[in-house]
Amino acid sequence: MLAHRATHQGKVVAEVINGEKQSLNATGLLAICIQHEIDHLNGIVFIEHLSQVKRQIALQKVRKYK
Repeated sequence: MLAHRATHQGKVVAEVINGEKQSLNATGLLAICIQHEIDHLNGIVFIEHLSQVKRQIALQKVRKYK
């Protein structure tokens, strides 16, 4: 069985303190990490990306270890 692997890539454009714009093209793990941090800035946590079933399983495991 082959596992599906999504291609993770993206571009970030930001304005730094002096008003200059900088950009970064990211792929792989770096792209995932950047998206993770942007999600935090937007108030989104990892569990919100899960399907309803997987979210319930994760929450049950967390409650089990509290």
